[in-house]
Amino acid sequence: MEGLFFYGIAWVSWVVTTFLMRKTKMRLVLSAFLLLLIISSTSYQEVAGVRVYVSGILLFIIGVSFIAASPKSKLLCSLYAVMIGMMYSMFHFIEIYDPVWLQVHRTILLGGILVMGSLFYSDHPFVSVGTLLMGTMQGEVILAITLREYGFHNYVGGFSHLDACFVAMVFLACIHAIFLFLRTSKKTTHTYVKGMK
Repeated sequence: MEGLFFYGIAWVSWVVTTFLMRKTKMRLVLSAFLLLLIISSTSYQEVAGVRVYVSGILLFIIGVSFIAASPKSKLLCSLYAVMIGMMYSMFHFIEIYDPVWLQVHRTILLGGILVMGSLFYSDHPFVSVGTLLMGTMQGEVILAITLREYGFHNYVGGFSHLDACFVAMVFLACIHAIFLFLRTSKKTTHTYVKGMK
């Protein structure tokens, strides 16, 4: 069922940000954004015979704002997003052509591929998420333009897109948490060994 990963991850994230985080402005913004994303996930507008979902546009805007606030080159980040969009659309083209090769759940496989692509381009968390969100929306537009004439994929930013984005963001969060743990444990070990001398 499409949307299951999105709703599960979004609701758990909303509960964590609303009830378990410290009371800061960031908590309020995250909680409000997650709730707005959940509410708008079924809203869409028809544009040239294609359903454009509001939640996809919201994720694209967040991706653009993350890239705009990043310390890296904006042109380079936009190029990375285009490459991730090509990866996203190629995965779907291959899936349509030969769906038998998918032995793992398609959303988990697509999320893993997108994470590898975004980590290949940048190790900064906000840049990775920004390029991921921007790129997947560009991939959705490529799919809609290409496959609309054949009766496939007449929507942009639907539940399959939200599933892939949220699974990829969970993978990114886990990987960045592991990197942070390794970085802090290395500093702690270095300080401990230095104090023993």
